[in-house]
Amino acid sequence: MPLIRCLGPIRLPSSYRQYMRVEAAHLKRRNAFDCHLQFDQELLPDPSYEDYEHLISRTHHFRNGEVVQVAKPLVCQRLTKQLAAFYGGRQHHLVMASVEMPVHTDQRDDQINSTVLLIPYQASHLHFLQVEDERRQLLPNRIYAFNHYREHALVYDCEFGSSSSSKPLSVLKVRFDRMAKNSRTNTQGTAS
Repeated sequence: MPLIRCLGPIRLPSSYRQYMRVEAAHLKRRNAFDCHLQFDQELLPDPSYEDYEHLISRTHHFRNGEVVQVAKPLVCQRLTKQLAAFYGGRQHHLVMASVEMPVHTDQRDDQINSTVLLIPYQASHLHFLQVEDERRQLLPNRIYAFNHYREHALVYDCEFGSSSSSKPLSVLKVRFDRMAKNSRTNTQGTAS
């Protein structure tokens, strides 16, 4: 069985696409100052959670003293229903921007399913997802599934490496709460 599975095409909501463009631009701008490319990840607010209001915006601080506040889109219920066809459990939508990410494993959490979905919005032909010894080019508007508790990396496959001029990847990462045995699929639970 492959370590990285492509589950087919999908179109992200326009509110997600707009936010991802803005976040990729802010990451690129920060990296122009720092010359050190890192990833950025933000959880989108879900109105079905209590106290979701503290997640509705984020603030960027730049070295020149400029502060920019950006409104985040709410979790799209239409997209949540589409993705529920693949995996059950409450969904957490995280927007990520990065050029590359070294090999790592995500911290184990017994409440989170081991399989995550990645849906690239913007990617260059140099972006690859690597899970253990398997590597796959990331194409925009495709759903990729993999076990995030295995060693994985985001590879920018350029002979000169990455720089502040490298194109960042914009991707939606979807995590699923692990469902209790014998329970029905629940994509609209309440916050604990």
